[in-house]
Amino acid sequence: MAKNFIKGADYKLYLNTGSYGSPTWAEISKVGGIGVKSNPDDVEIPERGMDMGHLQGEDDPAITFDLFEDTGDSNVETLIAALYSGALKEIAVARGAIATTGVKNWRLEACQMGVDLGAERPDPSKYAVEAKRHANSDYPMSRNTAA
Repeated sequence: MAKNFIKGADYKLYLNTGSYGSPTWAEISKVGGIGVKSNPDDVEIPERGMDMGHLQGEDDPAITFDLFEDTGDSNVETLIAALYSGALKEIAVARGAIATTGVKNWRLEACQMGVDLGAERPDPSKYAVEAKRHANSDYPMSRNTAA
């Protein structure tokens, strides 16, 4: 069987500078590690005479990333401002260029949670960001394939 591993470096973070219905994706290249996680509740089904059964319950998805502080990048500054204000910002993670046919992505209207700034010598300063679905969003996190 042929293998085609995907490197972590192939994943990209995007900020939507347009609207949900007509997105304009700007790549945020000033990031370190990127993660996408789905955290559905575990609903236990205790049937008599059977092993415990499980179903996925309500989800609490998150996109995590290290955002390097770059005061020369207006999109980075927008995300940093949203960390402090709690403003809704739509972000996406894609396995490559988000508009390329066949590329998969996860899309989330998010609230960047808390401020976790690391400024250690000699490393660049960075924010450890956890973005979760914003309460004012009308959409859950979605997984899409560019057409």
